[in-house]
Amino acid sequence: MPIGEYNHCDLFPGLFPTLFPLGVGGLEDRARQRQSIGFQTHASYLLDLGDRSFSQHRSFNFIVVNILQRRAVHLETRFRMRTSHLEKITPDLLKISGEQIHRVATHLERGGKMNDLGPEDKSVFDLLKVVEIVAAKVPGSYMAKLTLRKHIFSYMRHFGLPLIYFTANPNPVHSPMFHLMFGDVQVDLGKRYPFVAAAYERSLRVSQDPAIAADFFDLSIRLMFEHLFGWDFDRKCSTDRGGILGHLLAFVGSVE
Repeated sequence: MPIGEYNHCDLFPGLFPTLFPLGVGGLEDRARQRQSIGFQTHASYLLDLGDRSFSQHRSFNFIVVNILQRRAVHLETRFRMRTSHLEKITPDLLKISGEQIHRVATHLERGGKMNDLGPEDKSVFDLLKVVEIVAAKVPGSYMAKLTLRKHIFSYMRHFGLPLIYFTANPNPVHSPMFHLMFGDVQVDLGKRYPFVAAAYERSLRVSQDPAIAADFFDLSIRLMFEHLFGWDFDRKCSTDRGGILGHLLAFVGSVE
């Protein structure tokens, strides 16, 4: 029997008994929490614990990300159509039932063709021609990319064309700072050439703890803008001293 993922405090203790050995402390456990804690906030806290059991678990990260992605699709997806199409499409919309939509979806999921559908089922696709799916807040979706593009264009209208385009890709495998964050106490950042483990061990650490790798990426980008480009994240403007490019008016960044 499928188990619901919303407001199910025993879901994660049941899935991961080694991470929750006492059977309590699951995500969205509002009965035992004095203050309501969101799913993503609680998951981020568990991944940042000094005990790396959560972040280094082989499936915990994937389950959390999958649930967050599904919830974004469920809660942040909207349907939009032009006002001129509303009166025309309303009678057809009322004729289509949920069973009909489910039947068409199952047919296509099993590799069926549109030509094999009956006239009534084909009317479902007539709706898709005038109805747009808006999912701007769903990470990785097409609408999320369009939203970012509009965000960049708005900066260009206000500040003008960007003068510099660049790609930053901090590599945690070869960075002593990442291995220190991973827990390698032998790394001494005070030395010019700190000691690091062998290449195989360094690559293995990145795959073992992707949460630390993500934290390393965020920290590297932040330090680069603070110390190289002279950006003050608290004031949201360039520092008085500036950076290697002078004083920045603004910047726009995205993560692939």
